[in-house]
Amino acid sequence: MRSSGAAIHVLVRACNAMMNRRLDRVLQPHALSAAGYLTMIALRDRENNLASPSELSDDTGESRAHMTRICDDLVRHGWIRREWNPADRRRVDLSLTTDGQRLLDRLEATHRDQVQGVHERVLDRPDRALLQDLLTRLSQELSGDP
Repeated sequence: MRSSGAAIHVLVRACNAMMNRRLDRVLQPHALSAAGYLTMIALRDRENNLASPSELSDDTGESRAHMTRICDDLVRHGWIRREWNPADRRRVDLSLTTDGQRLLDRLEATHRDQVQGVHERVLDRPDRALLQDLLTRLSQELSGDP
């Protein structure tokens, strides 16, 4: 395959779709989507386990409208909570519940074996670090408005 921006774009999208399908199969017994799981991971990794929906949208690459639906589902299952920010009444803060954290704890080993294991089988440690660095740089560049 010829190296080009379009080829890279196609490959990244295809890999993302396949990784999400694999992750969806792992998460299906828990009534959790890949987008919901990744949103919970992003929330857990935030300082003080707090984020606004728009911050989570930026972190995950999901649209703001889709993030609202994802969060509605996570709240309905009792895995995250919404609270008005006491310092800014216009801001809604999201945080993981104890049940949400327990679910993440249970799923991480399965996720590591079924999804992350692919990275480890295909890429050695230096290649994984390089790929993460390259994707981080691309993400930073793409996050700016054109």
